[in-house]
Amino acid sequence: MRLETPQLSLYPLTPDQLRQAKRDFQGVLRSCGIKEPEAINLWESLERRRIYAAKAKIAARNPGAWLLATSWLAMNKSDRHMVAEVGFKGLDGKGESLELGYATLKKYQNQGFMSQAINALCQFAFTQTQYKVSRLFAYTLPGNIASHRVLAKNNFRRTPASGKYWLWERFNA
Repeated sequence: MRLETPQLSLYPLTPDQLRQAKRDFQGVLRSCGIKEPEAINLWESLERRRIYAAKAKIAARNPGAWLLATSWLAMNKSDRHMVAEVGFKGLDGKGESLELGYATLKKYQNQGFMSQAINALCQFAFTQTQYKVSRLFAYTLPGNIASHRVLAKNNFRRTPASGKYWLWERFNA
């Protein structure tokens, strides 16, 4: 399974690929037919490995919902390079809300890739039939203007909140 946009193919990491990504991210890229990005260090960091391990545990606890908890690799169709990673952090207890997380490689920022990827994932979340997802949300730092623009383009609205992060929400119409 994969999602398509005009410029991207989005590949969900299976539970097995999430476990593999903890130790061999390049192998996961090869299995998806994606060329390695030039700046792979972000995806090989200890923090990324922890994220993949956490996502693998969520998928193991709820195998039917792994697509709503996994990482999706965004591949640029024109050169087959990885440009970004986007995904949800698993369903809430009611199976109605999902937190969105994402990162774009620096070389591919400000080119519309993340806007397309988030749009595709939002459409997927709201149209899949296994769970009745009614709300998507994301947190940003107040100074992250690029993320604010991407979320606003995808019909997320900032919710007044105090603290270190801004909360953005999108509801299924």
